[in-house]
Amino acid sequence: MNLIYIALSVASVAFATSATTMAQEPLNDDCPSPVITGIGIFPFDVNSANATDSLVPQAACAARPTNFKDVFFTWTCPSDGHYEFYTEDDLTVGYDTIMVLYDGNACDGSGCIDYDDDDGANFASNINTITAAVPGPLTAGDTYVIQVGAWDNVIIPTGTNQLTIDAVGPPPAYCVDTTYQNNNAGSAGGAVYFDLTASGSLTFDSIDTNFVELAGTPVGIEIWTIPGQSYAGQEVGGSWSQIGVDDGTAIAEGLGAPTTLNFASPVSLPAGLNAIALVAVGSSHAYTNGTGTNQNFMSTNGAITLDLGSATNVAFIGTLLTPRVWNGTLCESSGVPSVGTAFCSPSDPNSTGSSTTLTGSWITGGGISGGMSDLHLEVTDGVSGELGYFLVGNSFADPGAPVSNGYFCLASGPYYRCNVAGTTSNSIGIFDAAGVLQNFASTSSVGSGFDVPDTISGTVMVILGGSTWNFQVWHRDTPTAVGSSNFSNGLSVTF
Repeated sequence: MNLIYIALSVASVAFATSATTMAQEPLNDDCPSPVITGIGIFPFDVNSANATDSLVPQAACAARPTNFKDVFFTWTCPSDGHYEFYTEDDLTVGYDTIMVLYDGNACDGSGCIDYDDDDGANFASNINTITAAVPGPLTAGDTYVIQVGAWDNVIIPTGTNQLTIDAVGPPPAYCVDTTYQNNNAGSAGGAVYFDLTASGSLTFDSIDTNFVELAGTPVGIEIWTIPGQSYAGQEVGGSWSQIGVDDGTAIAEGLGAPTTLNFASPVSLPAGLNAIALVAVGSSHAYTNGTGTNQNFMSTNGAITLDLGSATNVAFIGTLLTPRVWNGTLCESSGVPSVGTAFCSPSDPNSTGSSTTLTGSWITGGGISGGMSDLHLEVTDGVSGELGYFLVGNSFADPGAPVSNGYFCLASGPYYRCNVAGTTSNSIGIFDAAGVLQNFASTSSVGSGFDVPDTISGTVMVILGGSTWNFQVWHRDTPTAVGSSNFSNGLSVTF
């Protein structure tokens, strides 16, 4: 079992102390420290903590400040997955924080995952294991160490701050995510440049990026491109064409946090190499200095590849700053590439008035290996709180047979239920408040939908290259009447 240490710290502060009294040190003033479990909010107070440097900086933590006040938590991970650790911001508690996250079995600083000073909003600390210096999901039952506290050479921290731990999901297979661990920034109206290589034509409805501006500040972005060329050498004087602008509604989430900007109209890019320029409108990019090892990113399904990058403080003119890594996320609108042909579509409306919608995408670009088919299925516009699971068959009929509130379209031939408990064939889930089917069987790489295996346990179904299989989702539709159910549209996929 691994032991992971998380440390919260406070910079040493010069101040006079009373000769007669001194506040009692907190119980978790040093490592080892009290164990916390699960996700939630964990208060801490560093006012009376000692200024120590208990753990020796190593690896990703080598650049962190030393000799600061700190308190420690040891945290046991409740389940496999990604997590976010963050503190309250300066505007809320009146002081800046710093935090270090460790994976190790001793209080010696080994196994550093990441440290952070200001990646949260308004000088709060934020570590996300998806974008950490040593990224990767955490393991259920393993224990991590968190070191956390206040960072300020003038203001003495008073009052209680809090460490919040949340579970977070990795980006969907059709998204490419760089980092939000900024260590540099541009000027208002500046631009960042990079190459985007697409395996097919792409469409984007929105973009997430990292801005310097305080949370609540209006921000904007323009997207420019030179199709078929690299950005390198084109930043100043290149033949750029604007292909998109945000819709004017974006509000900054704060430094180190993704700010989502919706485009005024969808942005399309052709297959192949595309030089990209992102111009900050009335705002400033926060970005990361390139090191050679942090400049290349690819979506899980291989559809989007980014090679970064450079920046200028004024768009398309001035001194070139390189290498620079844009901080952000791009997701193709429909999931790249869209897979399969719909039938019985749209399905009969469910009790929300919407039609439950089934779509598919390749996880890594297609191919059958390791017991998996490489097909990922998603279901949206379902009924919140209702249970559902996937069905598969070797034929279909359109419009299908009426069953309860919908049409069952796989009834014309053999079909199989993907609800075999304890196997990769179990797709059972529950629709969340947004109508997305969240997977409750740990058989989805993104938390929602279903990663389809190449066989259904206990059946003769086997997915082979060149074969065609048909999918549909059954779900309860209780708001209509007790015992009622419904179906999604169908999807026919050739592997």
